[in-house]
Amino acid sequence: MVISPYQQTLTHSCLAACFLMLQEKQFTKFDEQELALKGSSRKYPFYVVGIPEEFVKKYDGNIKIYADNNFFATTLQKAFIGNKKIHVTHKKIDMAFITELLNEKPLICHIDNHALGDYSHVSHFIILEKATKEFVTIIDPWSGKKKKISKSTLTEAISDLKNHVKMCPLLFSVE
Repeated sequence: MVISPYQQTLTHSCLAACFLMLQEKQFTKFDEQELALKGSSRKYPFYVVGIPEEFVKKYDGNIKIYADNNFFATTLQKAFIGNKKIHVTHKKIDMAFITELLNEKPLICHIDNHALGDYSHVSHFIILEKATKEFVTIIDPWSGKKKKISKSTLTEAISDLKNHVKMCPLLFSVE
């Protein structure tokens, strides 16, 4: 799968942009903004529930979500109850697991953006396209660029999300 990098148009639409980049159809900034807005509706407990829900309503495919924290995995399982297109699994998110999944297809990864050079520590979603022994090719929707980062940088970004930002690392796979 060849993924065309896309630069998000809203400050908090990185997850929506990542989902749209992983589907194999053309999309516009209006599609991104609509997905981000509908997925952020207060009818959903959080946007990591709303955006996948809205994505599977409009686009074909199923989503697998891997949550690093058992409590949050259970919370997500309850939030997606009744939606057969979204499956949540509790799994420790580390480089071995990421590399294993990347052998099959690209992933959306939840990180602390500070590791990518941002000044502040914030939740951010990127696409992991492929991995080599030392590097991971990513697509960052904030910059709209594809680049390589070391596996140690990605590990730091995931660890900082959990330990500094106090959020659960997540991986999303679009089937």
